[in-house]
Amino acid sequence: MRKIYLTSLIVFIFSLFFRCNDFLDVDVPTTQYNSKLVFADKKTTNATLVNLYADIRDKGFLSGQMSGFAVSMGIYTDELDSYRVNDVETQNLYNNTLQVNSSIVLQLWSQTYYQIYMANAIIEGCEKSTGLTQQEKKEFIGEALFVRALLHFYLLNTFGDVPYIKTTDYEINKNVSRLEESIVYENIIEDLEESISKLPIQINSQRNRPNQLSAQALLARVELYRGNWQLAEQLASLLINNSSLQWQLDINQEFLKENKSIIWQLSPRQSGNATYEGATYYFASGPPVSIALRNELTQFEANDLRSQSWIRTVSNQTNTWKHTYKYKQRGNASATTENSVVFRLAEQFLIRAEARLKQGNIEGAVEDINKIRTRAGLPLLNSSLLTNEMILDAIVRERKHELFCEFGHRFFDLKRLNLIDQVLSSTKPNWKNYHQQWPIPEQELLKNSNFTQNSGYQ
Repeated sequence: MRKIYLTSLIVFIFSLFFRCNDFLDVDVPTTQYNSKLVFADKKTTNATLVNLYADIRDKGFLSGQMSGFAVSMGIYTDELDSYRVNDVETQNLYNNTLQVNSSIVLQLWSQTYYQIYMANAIIEGCEKSTGLTQQEKKEFIGEALFVRALLHFYLLNTFGDVPYIKTTDYEINKNVSRLEESIVYENIIEDLEESISKLPIQINSQRNRPNQLSAQALLARVELYRGNWQLAEQLASLLINNSSLQWQLDINQEFLKENKSIIWQLSPRQSGNATYEGATYYFASGPPVSIALRNELTQFEANDLRSQSWIRTVSNQTNTWKHTYKYKQRGNASATTENSVVFRLAEQFLIRAEARLKQGNIEGAVEDINKIRTRAGLPLLNSSLLTNEMILDAIVRERKHELFCEFGHRFFDLKRLNLIDQVLSSTKPNWKNYHQQWPIPEQELLKNSNFTQNSGYQ
């Protein structure tokens, strides 16, 4: 009987969370009433979090599906060529002609704010719950705070100034306005610091639930983006030196789910399933029908093992194409071999290299760059022969070749380093400076008179 009750309650939870498409569409009384059941105990509360991670995996910024942000931003920048010539929305991405009424833009915005709504519902539900222990409340809230910070980070770096939503209260949310970047970052940092204080330091065996290290990894990235070099270095060092993480020397094992350099990853729907990425980027024969790697991305140094292991070449005897091959499992099998990796140790070495360079620690910066290059089978750089500009170029190059097609890193790097116009204007004929921010969805402007549109899209 208890099993039937629990199953029914979980189905109820799922229907609650999937019943709307926009964070503005949920009224307060319904949410408050349902929270008493949803957060009745540890099992049902955990089910809401698992459902949230599933939604993040399936839709939006961290989805490896064709409709996910990694593919969209790869097409938008210089990572992917699009072969969907009859798909107007995809071609607008590829040609940098996004419109304010774009369904791709609206879906990303709405899906993400809905996921933020889910995170806020978990926080509020846990705070009011009488069936959870204080420790259970603490950890569940810590996870939701991490998710809220992570999603706002992606919104900010894609759309520019955005609202920071901390409640499920409809009356508050319907009148929100865009906040300046510095204020959004302050909120992100506040959430991450609180999540670190609540989350366990231990990594679970599947590395698929956030812990202190996950929040520290995001915080290190945030501080790098903000130019807080000393703090970025300190946070990256905490992760690099943590005994729960181990540098993976074999590049062929970097994306296997057991790899101990993985900080946080998203599991597929069921055991034995492949990641979305494994199927999204793969094509067996040419020409491609959807996407392939751009030539600009595949210009690796000679003998770079990443080019050999993470890129696959397809030929039809006349032409050749290449596709991302970081994830090798494409279909269902007896066991899942790979999960979708969100944070991994390689990024932390690159964060620390850049932070060290900005503080004048040339040798330390080059040491971290060489950590990446050695694993890739490349010769070591000699710090005594390099200028600061050459070292920064090396960092940008290593980030390009290490993190390609991973959740928009390339776009964000070009933006924050003020390289985006220089790089993309030479490869994307329609590129203009204002394209470094996506338009605010027209539908949101019509709903809320407090919203303003990004320059260039009026």
